[in-house]
Amino acid sequence: MYALADCNNFFASCERVFRPELNGRPVIVLSNNDGCAVARSNEAKALGIKMGDPLFKIRDIVEKNNVAVFSGNFALYGDMSRRVQEVLRGYSPSIEVYSIDEAFLDLDGIDVDFDKYAKEISRECWRQTSIPVSVGIAPTKTLAKIASKLCKKYPKLKGGCYMHRQQDIEKVLKKFPAEDVWGIGRRMMRKLESMGVKTAWDYVSLPETTVRTLFHLPGFRTWKELKGIPCIEMEDMIEPRKTICVSRSFNREITDRTELCEQVANFAESAVSKLRAQGSVALEIVVFALTNRFKEKAPQTCGSKLVVIPDGTSDHPTFIRHALVAC
Repeated sequence: MYALADCNNFFASCERVFRPELNGRPVIVLSNNDGCAVARSNEAKALGIKMGDPLFKIRDIVEKNNVAVFSGNFALYGDMSRRVQEVLRGYSPSIEVYSIDEAFLDLDGIDVDFDKYAKEISRECWRQTSIPVSVGIAPTKTLAKIASKLCKKYPKLKGGCYMHRQQDIEKVLKKFPAEDVWGIGRRMMRKLESMGVKTAWDYVSLPETTVRTLFHLPGFRTWKELKGIPCIEMEDMIEPRKTICVSRSFNREITDRTELCEQVANFAESAVSKLRAQGSVALEIVVFALTNRFKEKAPQTCGSKLVVIPDGTSDHPTFIRHALVAC
């Protein structure tokens, strides 16, 4: 069995952790340049705010409905992500961090009531981090992804969904849009639409030879996974990350600029090493610094600076030099 733990509206939820007065109020988080909405609370979604909407186009909605607007604080989001991961590691000997807000858990050999287990994981993540997490458990990673989405749609599931009976899987797939299936991209979806395929069940119902011929190995693996046959092992489908975040909490406060720049250089070295490992280049660097948020009575601030690298780079000295520009 596999579990997929997915943090709900993650960036918006992180902003609410230290601002409980925002609960129930629409919240959006903007991209680095404060241009577009990259995260929305459920209340913001209900207002019709869509992912990627430019702020200037939705300003009337924001002002009329008292929407809380935040600039992306990726240092905070990375820290909260690690906290959630620490909770998850207590429930599985093997976890695969798929993205900043998602992680797979390998439940092979664990003998428990998986429905209660999923709900317990969700409940414990909330208790320890105040981040709402949807946990789907199923025989394959692809089905676990779908199960986690059901948690978000149906609150009565209480954050956990165990989907394993064939009749239940068939019922869900008949209503689940094919375009929302993990592994089915836009190009593949265009071809499926021309074939009249609209739901995940339509895709599963295609003949094996058709799937192999038209969609090759990746499409065939997704097809088998939807049938409940595991063929995507842990870490098999890790794609190059579009963002890499390296951040740490210091063991003491830093007030010396030279010392701060040394730490920025160390973080940049770690980030560019990860960048090179996945064969990518960076087009921009964002350097964040924030005060100790645990000193509640002390003044709080968070600053950031974006440094653009016109031609992109994965060269260590060049990357670090650009990062130090922010100091």
